[in-house]
Amino acid sequence: MKNDFLKIFSCLLLALSVFTSCSNKKEVLETENLSEYLPLQVGKYITYRLDSTVFTLSGTRTEVHKYQVRHTVINEIPDDANHKTYLVQRAINNEAASGAWVNNGSYYITPGEKSIDVIDNNMRVTVLHAPLRANFSWNGNSRLPSTPTNNCSILVS
Repeated sequence: MKNDFLKIFSCLLLALSVFTSCSNKKEVLETENLSEYLPLQVGKYITYRLDSTVFTLSGTRTEVHKYQVRHTVINEIPDDANHKTYLVQRAINNEAASGAWVNNGSYYITPGEKSIDVIDNNMRVTVLHAPLRANFSWNGNSRLPSTPTNNCSILVS
């Protein structure tokens, strides 16, 4: 009789734990809007200072080059898939920005719902990807060619 009571009690305890541990809860993944991290609008710009350490004379002399770089959103255009894309112009100036800004190239930024891509020199890199949370990573260089020189033809005469 005592064994029967233990068996019934164990079965009830097991059934209770199974029913209470199962639930129909769904976790909702709330992500921040990527546009808050990269507000793009024609006319907006960012300027920052840079320096580069350069080793000259076979590494025997060190020079530090200091300058400023400005990135300006100059146009909004559709890309080949009709996504909104921004043309950004890069300009460079001396350390104090007292000279004229000199054009230093341009690139495109294509914001998407879950990622932001940058196309520079016809190479696309995903610079930001949702969800923005700890321990999440993505391969931003996945669209780059694995052997970029294979696409080039070299004619030797």
